[in-house]
Amino acid sequence: MTGRFVPAWLARVLHDAIRFVAQHIELFLISGLIMVAAIQYAVRPQSQSYDEIQQSGVLRVLISDDPDAQYLFGKQHYGFEYELLAAFARSLDVELKLEVVPFGELFSLLNNGVGDLAVGGIINTAFVRDVCQPSIPWYEAKTTVVYKRGTDRPKNLEELGDSKIQTSARYFGMSEYEFLNLVDDHRSEYQLLSAVANGSERFVFTTNYRASNAKHYLPDLNRGFI
Repeated sequence: MTGRFVPAWLARVLHDAIRFVAQHIELFLISGLIMVAAIQYAVRPQSQSYDEIQQSGVLRVLISDDPDAQYLFGKQHYGFEYELLAAFARSLDVELKLEVVPFGELFSLLNNGVGDLAVGGIINTAFVRDVCQPSIPWYEAKTTVVYKRGTDRPKNLEELGDSKIQTSARYFGMSEYEFLNLVDDHRSEYQLLSAVANGSERFVFTTNYRASNAKHYLPDLNRGFI
């Protein structure tokens, strides 16, 4: 019976190497984590500039899942903001690539380079300016309060009184409307409008534009006053 033996010099080298690694294990772990983070940063998606969009031939757009921004019918996208995007892509002679996401994820995904543009009823507010760079507005909207059809309609600020009005700081600069009892809500505007339509919320603060559109798919909604 024969066996194989590790030479003494090799055994010493292996022993010293294992001892060195054991003594400096934290350094190796930290270095490994830094390397993984650097690789992830290097390979992460990057937003394209105007020139890069034309060179790549693809315009990547993050669009909210609210129906008035876009909706699917027969595997085809429709909606006013979708039509604006499609016209813009045609003017650049590039392919329009949409990714439909919840409104609350638009800005983080845009900052992470997942898309080149973010669209979806975005209002030029302090919150939006803090997290991205708004483009030239295509519409100036007035604000309104919506309520459920068949319930008492508020006709002015005095009739609202101290009633709680749901809204979201992601859409509006709430400090600008201190005369209203606004409640910051984490839900999207579409979810808030749906809550009014089904009676689980009484009032929601929104824009006249969005309220008018929402009435087409939430017929129990009604506007109070502008």
